[in-house]
Amino acid sequence: VGLVVGTIGFAVVYAQAAPIAARYRGDLAMSRVERPPEEVEFLKAHAAARLVLHLQGYLFFGTAARIEEQVRDEIVRAGGELDTVVLDFAEVDGIDASAAAAIESLARFAARRGTVLVLASLPLAIYAQVLGRARATRRLAERFAARAQALEWSEERLLSRRAAAPAR
Repeated sequence: VGLVVGTIGFAVVYAQAAPIAARYRGDLAMSRVERPPEEVEFLKAHAAARLVLHLQGYLFFGTAARIEEQVRDEIVRAGGELDTVVLDFAEVDGIDASAAAAIESLARFAARRGTVLVLASLPLAIYAQVLGRARATRRLAERFAARAQALEWSEERLLSRRAAAPAR
């Protein structure tokens, strides 16, 4: 009985907690890399192409489903303009198998829409749980040890896509 009550209590407490502590676009999430003014202006002008979410707590089926739904909605609303979504796991206590499956599903959805899911501050053991089932799934998301590295990578990606675009 105690185990059942404890499990239910755990689920109720964590289901009520918001899994996303903060969310913002690329204009508020700039790396610390010093860039030429034209690159800074380009990144600010394309701030909507990058979304950063700070996750928190223990992620399980209820909280992961809310994260997945919100990010999917953002990707659809952006209509192909959202280049990267950075999920920062620095404040995450752990995840269960259903949360790992939800993140993998989100990575697949984002990849089909041309958006890269970037996992920051995600311990290697949890990364293996999230995207380690098959080699093919590991290519669905980028992983970085810290948010700063993830932001720098997302900026470089956006800048390289600008350089590759044909001049008008």
